[in-house]
Amino acid sequence: MRNTSSIAYISLGSNIGDSPACMDEALRLTAAISGVKVAAVSGRWRTEPQDDKNQPWFVNQAAALYTGLAPLDLLKLLQGVENALGRVREWGRRFGPRTIDLDILLYERQDGLEQGAWLEISLPELTLPHPRFRRRAFVLVPLREVAAKTSTKLLAETQAALDKLDYRLEGDRIFQA
Repeated sequence: MRNTSSIAYISLGSNIGDSPACMDEALRLTAAISGVKVAAVSGRWRTEPQDDKNQPWFVNQAAALYTGLAPLDLLKLLQGVENALGRVREWGRRFGPRTIDLDILLYERQDGLEQGAWLEISLPELTLPHPRFRRRAFVLVPLREVAAKTSTKLLAETQAALDKLDYRLEGDRIFQA
């Protein structure tokens, strides 16, 4: 699948219900999407909420997907996975609790440039690269694990972003100031 596909990097997050089981099911449903192959998955990390602190801790993970789908098509199908797993978007509460959150972080360009050149999109429903991922250790730490398996360029970019953040790791927990 790699020869005709792009690689997309996604983050997964959950803090309602059985988060590990929900993430397993999200990955299973994502892998079942026609035109998507899960290439690599990080370990799971427990993270304190960043923006809305009045909620349970999250479980976070990252994955690399090979896909022939256009970015907006991939987004719609990932939102379908979220809906199937009971994701409810509470109007007016952007960073609240959720059964599952699947965000596209990066999507490789397919215009003949070298591997690791990222598509840039700015639409109401999708912005790529993800506008906040370089400021969030709970995204970057799992992404670094996936990048170590898939892209030396992304690994270097991810580490450079982490070097700018005030965070610490304790076992499987990520703390960010």
